Amino acid sequence: MTPIRGGALRRIAFVARATARDLFTGQSTALVILALIGFAVALGDLRAASAAERHVLALRQRLELVVALSATAAVLASAHAVAEERRTLAFARLLTTPLRPFQGLAAKTIGVFAGVTAIAVPIEVALLLVPSSGLLRQRELFAPREQVAPALVETTRPGGERLRWRRGPALLDAGATLLFRFERDAAPELELVLPFVRASGEPGAEPLRWSLSIGGSELLAGRGVDDGSIVAPLSRAERGPVVATLRGLSGDEVLTVDPAACILRGPPGPILGSVARAAAGLVTLVFLASALGAGLAAALPAVLASAAAGCLLLLATLRSLLVDVARALEDPHAHVEPATRAVAAAMERLLSFLPDVARAAAATPISLGTAPWRAADVIALALALAFALAACVAGAAWLRRTAGGVR
Repeated sequence: MTPIRGGALRRIAFVARATARDLFTGQSTALVILALIGFAVALGDLRAASAAERHVLALRQRLELVVALSATAAVLASAHAVAEERRTLAFARLLTTPLRPFQGLAAKTIGVFAGVTAIAVPIEVALLLVPSSGLLRQRELFAPREQVAPALVETTRPGGERLRWRRGPALLDAGATLLFRFERDAAPELELVLPFVRASGEPGAEPLRWSLSIGGSELLAGRGVDDGSIVAPLSRAERGPVVATLRGLSGDEVLTVDPAACILRGPPGPILGSVARAAAGLVTLVFLASALGAGLAAALPAVLASAAAGCLLLLATLRSLLVDVARALEDPHAHVEPATRAVAAAMERLLSFLPDVARAAAATPISLGTAPWRAADVIALALALAFALAACVAGAAWLRRTAGGVR
C-alpha cells in the first residue's frame, strides 16, 4: 500500500479509509457479537427500591456499558492494526513515502475510531431513547432540570435541641422539625422535592402526621409515607431565599429523610442536549481508547499494548474515586502513617494528569436529570482529547526512532 501524493490530510484519509475497511472486513463479526452481547446485557432486569430508581440505574448501566465495550473494542482494534503494520514492516515501507510517522499513526487511530463509532453511536442513541427506561418514555425523570441543593439544613429534636445537618440521613418523628434553606428566589415553575422513607414503627402503629410549610404558610400535610417523596409546587414569587420546614406532628412512626437529595427543581428541559452530551462523551472516549492502543502498540506487542491501555483507562475511570480516597488519607486528623499520607499525595498528583473518564461519559448526570453541559465536563472532554494527542505524538516519536530517523 503506497499512500497517494498530496497534502497531509489526503494521505491521512487514504490510510484511515484502508484501516476502517480492514476493520470491518476482518473483525466485523467480532464487533457485531460484542454489540449484541452488550445490547442483551443492557436490557437486563434490575432490582431497585422503586420504579424511578430502577429507571435511573438501568439508564446509567446502559450508558456505562456502551462506553466500556466501545473503548475495549477500540483499544483491541487499534493495537492489533498498528502491531500488524510493525510485524509486516509496512510502517517502515510507508515511512519511505511522503507519509510521516505522526500522519501514519493518526490515520490508524482515525480509521479504527471511525469504524467503532459507526457501530457504537447508533446503539448508544437507541439505548438512550427507546427502552422503557429511556429518555423518550421517562422524559419527566431524565430531562435536564435546574436543581438547587439546600444551603442549610437544621434539625430540631423533640426536646428542643437544634443541630446542623452534616451528612447521612435525618430522622423525623413526632415533635421533630427539619428546616431547609435554599438560596434561590421562589418561582411558580419550581417545585420542592423531599424524598423520605419509613424507618421504624410497630405493625399497626399510628402513622406519623407531618406538615410542610414554606416561609410561614403551610403548603402540604399528610400521614405516613406512600411513594417515598414529597413533591410540592411553589406558587409564590417573593424575592429572597426559600425556607421549607417539615414538622412531625404526631404518631408512632419514624421517617428517614435524605437531606442530600432534597432539592428545588425546575421544569424539564429539552432532551436533545442530553443526547448530544452522551454522544460527545462516547466519541471522545472511543478516540482516546483508539489513540492509546495505537500509541502503545508503536512500541509494544499488541497484547501488552492492549493491557497497558486498558489499565490507563481503568485508572482514568476510577480517577474521581481514587482522588477522594487520597484526599481523605491526606487529612491530618486521619489515623494513617506518614508514609501512607505521602503515597496518597503522590497518587493524587499522578492521577491529576489523567482525564476524568467517568465525567466525560456523563452517565451519572444524564441519569439524574442534571444539566448535561458544565464547565468541568468540557474540561474533562478536552483533557481526554489532549491525552489522546499526546499518545499519538509519543507513538510517532518511537516509530521515527525505530525507523532510523526517517523524517
